[in-house]
Amino acid sequence: MNELGTILLISPEPWDAHFVSKHHYAIVAAKYGHRVYFLNPPCLGCRMRIRPTDYEGVWEADAPPVAKGLRFLPKKVRLFLQRRWLEEFEKYIGESISTVWLFENSRFYDMAFANSRLKIYHQVDLNQDFHPKEAASSADICIATNTAIARRLRDFRKDILIVPHAAAMHLKSHALSEEEVKRFSTSSKNAVLVGNLDIPYLDRILLEKTIRRFDSVRFHLVGGYDPRSETYERLKRYPNIVWWGRVRAEKIPEILRRADLLTVCYKSADRHFEAQLATPHKIPEYLASGKPVVATYMEGYRDIEGLIEMTRTPEAFLERFETVINDLPRYQDAPLQAQRIAYARQNSYEKAFERIVSYLRDMQIEGM
Repeated sequence: MNELGTILLISPEPWDAHFVSKHHYAIVAAKYGHRVYFLNPPCLGCRMRIRPTDYEGVWEADAPPVAKGLRFLPKKVRLFLQRRWLEEFEKYIGESISTVWLFENSRFYDMAFANSRLKIYHQVDLNQDFHPKEAASSADICIATNTAIARRLRDFRKDILIVPHAAAMHLKSHALSEEEVKRFSTSSKNAVLVGNLDIPYLDRILLEKTIRRFDSVRFHLVGGYDPRSETYERLKRYPNIVWWGRVRAEKIPEILRRADLLTVCYKSADRHFEAQLATPHKIPEYLASGKPVVATYMEGYRDIEGLIEMTRTPEAFLERFETVINDLPRYQDAPLQAQRIAYARQNSYEKAFERIVSYLRDMQIEGM
C-alpha cells in the first residue's frame, strides 16, 4: 500500500510535542511503505534540515519561514514563493514529493502551491480557524475528525470525509523506569488523566473537587503543564497528585495499563468546547488499555456509552466516579475490558489510514 508515494506532512505541532493524530498518521503511513517528511512549525534563524526519527521511514524536517509577511503578499506571489520553497525542499531531500498532507490552515493553506501533487487537507481541531475556506477548497480531498468540523467545512465544499480520532495501536511500547513504577500506589487506587494540563477546556474546578473528595485515590496527571499556570496553582497543594509532566507517547500505554481508572474532565457548558471535544483523541487510547473510563459527556462517543462511563453534569460525574472506584471488579470485568480493546482495534490509526486510501481509490484521484 504505497499509493501516496513520498509524503510531506505539514504539522502545526512539532515532532517532539505530545503525539496526536499528525504524528500517528506519519508513523502509520511509513509502516505501510511510504517515506514521510514531518514538517515542524517554522523555526526562525535555522536552515532547512532533516533528521531521522525513532520510526523507520519518518523524517523530522525543519525549515525557516518561506518569506517574511507571506500572507500579506498577492496570491500569485505567495504561491510562486511556496512552490519555489517546495522545489528547494525536494532538492534538499533528493526526491520528489508525491503527496502534501496538510494538518493546519495558517500556512500553506492554499494548496494550489503543490501543483499536481496529491493534496490532502485534514482538519482535526475546530479552533484551527485561520484559512479553512482556502485550505478545504484547494485540496483534492478534505478530511474532518468529527461532524462539528465537517459542518464547518461544508460551507466551502460538500465532499468531506469524516475520520474520527483513532487508537495508537502502532506505537512501540517503552517500559517504565523503576522510579516511574514506584509512583503507582499499591495500597490505594490509581486514577490517570492524560493530556495537556493547560488547555482552556479542562474543567479545573471539577477536577479539583474530584481530587479533594477522593483523597484516598492517587491521581496521576500525565501531560505538560506550566508551573505558573492555573492548573498547577489550583492543584499543587493536594498530596494525592502525582505530576508526571510530559511523557513520551510510547510510555503512555504502560501508564494506562497500571491504572485502575482513567478519566476525562472537560468543560461542557460552552458550546464551542462541546464541539471541540466531541471526539477527544485520548479516548481510543484509553479504550485500548481495557480500563474503565469516567468522563464528562462527549457527543461523538454517545453510541458506545456502555464502554465509557459518561456524565452530563459535574454532580453526576462525581457520583459516577465514586460508583466506579468503589466497584472496580464490575467495571474491570474481563469481557467488558475485551469489548473496549476490540473497539480500539477496530478504530486504530491503521484502519483509519486504510479508509483514507480506500476513499482516494474510490474517488479516482489522479496520481493514485
